[in-house]
Amino acid sequence: MSSSDIRLLDPALQPSVSVTMVEDVGYLTILDKTSTLLLIEKSRLLYSNNCGITLSYANGIDSDVKVKQIKADPFFNWRAFASSDRAVYITNDQGLSWQKISLPMGKSSEELHASFCCKTHPFNKDHIIIDSGTYNTKCCESHEDKIMSYFTIDKAYSFFSNDGGKSFTRILPS
Repeated sequence: MSSSDIRLLDPALQPSVSVTMVEDVGYLTILDKTSTLLLIEKSRLLYSNNCGITLSYANGIDSDVKVKQIKADPFFNWRAFASSDRAVYITNDQGLSWQKISLPMGKSSEELHASFCCKTHPFNKDHIIIDSGTYNTKCCESHEDKIMSYFTIDKAYSFFSNDGGKSFTRILPS
């Protein structure tokens, strides 16, 4: 049988290619086993439920919020997290709507979002840990004619939720 003899029986199964133009993409992720695509364009979070054919701004995140990172939940493909210059957000509906997470930071919430890491439990969807903090970048140290930069952690915070992100408790060092 030659390749010219192979035909798809259902015309609906014919592959198609589409192009969506975006500028200045900072981060892109696809939620596992879905057609949901999340991307950051010019510090704004965009959402698509058709693999990027159409894109919309994320519902629930104000237009003046500068989104820096997106983290897809590796265990629950309907959930993802986004961090901004002011807050952390969660979606529980594959990016369709986003809610701001309230973290018990006290007065210094601006220290929270320089770095961001989110961990979830593989079996219990309600358990979430968010690690965040600030760091200082050291630049331009010379070593054998090479310029090197590195960072040191300035402040670190960890938070735990056992209710799917509705509330968090700060994890304090012992």
